[in-house]
Amino acid sequence: MSDTKCFLCGNVAKSSTQHNNKLSGSNYTDPRDRHIDPFVTQGDIIEFYECPICGFYGVDHVGVVKDKFNDDDKSKLSQLAAERHLHNKTGFILSQEDETVFVNNLPFNKMETLLKDYPQDAIELLDRAFLNLSSYFSHPTDRWKDGYTVRMPSLLFTAPNKIFEILLQFKECGWIKFIGEPISSSSPFQITHNGWQHLRELKKRPTGDSQQAFIAMWFDENRKSFYLEIEKACTDTGYKALRIDNKEHNEKICDQIVAEIRKSRILIADMTGQRGGVYFEAGFASGLGIPVIYMVTQSEVDKIHFDTRQYSHIVYSNENDLYEKLKHRIEATVPITQK
Repeated sequence: MSDTKCFLCGNVAKSSTQHNNKLSGSNYTDPRDRHIDPFVTQGDIIEFYECPICGFYGVDHVGVVKDKFNDDDKSKLSQLAAERHLHNKTGFILSQEDETVFVNNLPFNKMETLLKDYPQDAIELLDRAFLNLSSYFSHPTDRWKDGYTVRMPSLLFTAPNKIFEILLQFKECGWIKFIGEPISSSSPFQITHNGWQHLRELKKRPTGDSQQAFIAMWFDENRKSFYLEIEKACTDTGYKALRIDNKEHNEKICDQIVAEIRKSRILIADMTGQRGGVYFEAGFASGLGIPVIYMVTQSEVDKIHFDTRQYSHIVYSNENDLYEKLKHRIEATVPITQK
């Protein structure tokens, strides 16, 4: 990787450009020792960035023309990437369309899809910004006293010259207190008791709808009986199962999938059939921090793609076996009583 400027935030970053002759080889490994997916279309040219602020992400230069992004788009994408990086969530490859293939374990996402995750109002922005800031505090006596870090504007969803104004909002909410008088942008501060209580509530909130379980699986008539058992397991544990073909919608299917995954509390991914869409949906949910329950029929255990093989899968032999194991896994993973 060579030194360059981060495409999103403009800070110093490392980058590497991978051309079609490398992307078409199943054994190619980049300097980060990440596997390149052999199913990427020939002709793709992707530039990967390793940025201390935005983390690891890519830009698909076939589908994306850099000049089409304005400064506001870049700023928001940088803030979202920084938030993902802070919380150890999966990055993305900025592309013209959402795709079901992965390169370096990153999904292809268009700008519009990514920006749907940007805070929708002032309350959400302040909550997420405060949650991001709290990652630098591990004890009630900790103080912030070393000035603003280069990552702070992105993590607070603001411009560098607006950081102090966001902190003053935190103070008005009773979440932080400044040490010493008069208060200025250089004043040290710490999280208050009310702030720690608010953080506890924020961390207890489900990522999405507390009753929706998104079902990602092969749409095949022979799988219908298995879906009914998945639905039953969800119902019996207090969840409402949603499979995208069971919902009326007028939007593009991929947009609807993205929207419903964001609203869900868990995602259940049946890898049977090895469908690319299921891998995409599971990876997208994982990147958002939504718990994913993986499962596969006994006869296809050896076919599981390397991207998910590292995770524990429910292995079932028939419909009843699926129901019992899934019900127990849901109860053990995200019981509906956790609200």
